[in-house]
Amino acid sequence: MLRITVQDSPQSVELKLEGQLKGPWVEETERIWKNCDRPVAVVDLCDVTSVDLRGRDLLAKMYQGGADLVAYTPMMTNIIDVLMRNDEHPGKEAP
Repeated sequence: MLRITVQDSPQSVELKLEGQLKGPWVEETERIWKNCDRPVAVVDLCDVTSVDLRGRDLLAKMYQGGADLVAYTPMMTNIIDVLMRNDEHPGKEAP
């Protein structure tokens, strides 16, 4: 199960994910991300409990698309660190 909250501001969008980013929830998250009217500036992963390979691929796409990935749990911060190290997108710098 995954809860997806879309928080709009005039300039951008923040997605807050809570639960498991895997299985059919990856497709639903991607659909919401692609259908946002404004750029997704932040993806809040603080309450994500697990991520499968397709979920990691989606997070990499979001990061390469310009979104900041935010987390504080050891598991999620490790996943984000790996994604940023493997990023080959020249327009995005790791914080």
